[in-house]
Amino acid sequence: MKLMLITTILVETKNLVDLILKIGKISIKDYSLNLWNGLATLTITIHETVKIGDKLCFQTEVIDSTKAEPFSEEFYILIDKPQENIGGGSGERKKPPSIDTGKNRQEPSYLSIPDVTEVRRDKWVGNGYKFDEKSALAVVDAGEDAGYKFFVNMDNVYLQMEIKENTKINPKLLEAKFMYGMVLIGISLLDFDEKKKKIDQTNPRDEVSIYDRISLFSEAISPMLLPMITSLGSLEPDEI
Repeated sequence: MKLMLITTILVETKNLVDLILKIGKISIKDYSLNLWNGLATLTITIHETVKIGDKLCFQTEVIDSTKAEPFSEEFYILIDKPQENIGGGSGERKKPPSIDTGKNRQEPSYLSIPDVTEVRRDKWVGNGYKFDEKSALAVVDAGEDAGYKFFVNMDNVYLQMEIKENTKINPKLLEAKFMYGMVLIGISLLDFDEKKKKIDQTNPRDEVSIYDRISLFSEAISPMLLPMITSLGSLEPDEI
């Protein structure tokens, strides 16, 4: 029996050294891998004893030449009836998958490529977030299938100050650095929170939600984000 599954991998594919795939902690060697634009398509041969309705737990470790440790993720696949014709589809990129935690719903995958929305001043109050001039990032759980939604305040006062002070730099470039920097911070905090909950499941959850902490942390770092990116990007070996 062959099973095709799709999962997103947030690493630069040019630095990918190897992918370790396991089912229930047992390594799988019989699979093919096709990487395109951050999306890994795995075709896997599974044991013929697997039945429709079975749920398989997969573990992946992506070994990246630029990272000190493997990039690990766990996901679940529910075996369904075989598709008669997979076909080419519409050509649109598939939405990121979600992770089944074993409860009544699937939590959105915290490491999937997020849905990012640029928010301007006239949209500071939205569904699940409320910005002011110092706000930077809001993350909203959009439900089982949609994953997380990221909202970045493009009229953040510190971003606008950087744009006014750096007239020789294209404002779109500064906005892009700010937006992607905030998104990476949000993904990192979600990743840390998820791993922390898996390791320490005995302690009660923090009174402050991860979404509120992301909003507070992103607001705190917003005055320093662009200056830090600029200074680190221009750092020379003799300055170390």
